[in-house]
Amino acid sequence: MMMTAGEGMLELEYTKADAVNSTNGHHMASQPRFVCFQLGSGSYCVPADDVAEVAHPLAVTKLPGGAAPLMGIASLRGEIVAVIDLRTMLNEKPPAFSSKPKFVVVMSPGGECPVAMPVDGMRDMISAQPADLSAETPNSPFIKGSISMDGINAGVVDIGELRNTVTRCTA
Repeated sequence: MMMTAGEGMLELEYTKADAVNSTNGHHMASQPRFVCFQLGSGSYCVPADDVAEVAHPLAVTKLPGGAAPLMGIASLRGEIVAVIDLRTMLNEKPPAFSSKPKFVVVMSPGGECPVAMPVDGMRDMISAQPADLSAETPNSPFIKGSISMDGINAGVVDIGELRNTVTRCTA
């Protein structure tokens, strides 16, 4: 993982290999890890085990008759990924500041078609204690809980529900 500071957020390049503890080569199973990002005025995160990678913005091809929130598809090193508009799904507005956009690419449960989500910028990758996690959710089917720790208050995105949405949009 590479991190550089910029505009109050961390820019990080993350791949699945970063989910492995570099000192002993084993997954850190004792604490769930999350990749956090900024979207509009909100902070969100996804479980690190579900993240395939964080990529620079991709060229998105709209699909004829594609239903919202499916933005289209993109090619990521020759692999087709569905691109969804998480901003619309979470009712977030575009940022008022100059952001460093990225695409967070997640694998859906079962490892089917990867899903890419454009985000405004990356924050930290964190390891959460059970006490940091809450099942309380805002009124959104796409958020399954929240994390509050070290100055970060972030909604946990429900990857399963995102996959269900992509399936409904392409059916």
